[in-house]
Amino acid sequence: MLKITSNVEKKKAMLTLEGSVDTSSAREFDNVIMQLLDSVDEIVIDCKDLEYISSAGLRVIMAALQSKTKDDWFKMVHVNEPVMEVLDMTGFTELLVIE
Repeated sequence: MLKITSNVEKKKAMLTLEGSVDTSSAREFDNVIMQLLDSVDEIVIDCKDLEYISSAGLRVIMAALQSKTKDDWFKMVHVNEPVMEVLDMTGFTELLVIE
């Protein structure tokens, strides 16, 4: 199960993910991100309570990254070890700003 909390201030969106982004929840994650793309210049994903991200969740992130040409607009913060392992194994650590 995934819980997404969104806070938008000016042109910056902070999304807090709680639970897992997997096949059953990736569509919800995608819908939230796609709704934000035209209205914000920066998206920050707080992963403090994210337990797991599957390839379906990574596809959502990849689609978002490909939608803008600006660098450093998509960030992930408070990434825990299990999620970092997935990001590292799939090469996403080279594509994302992770703080």
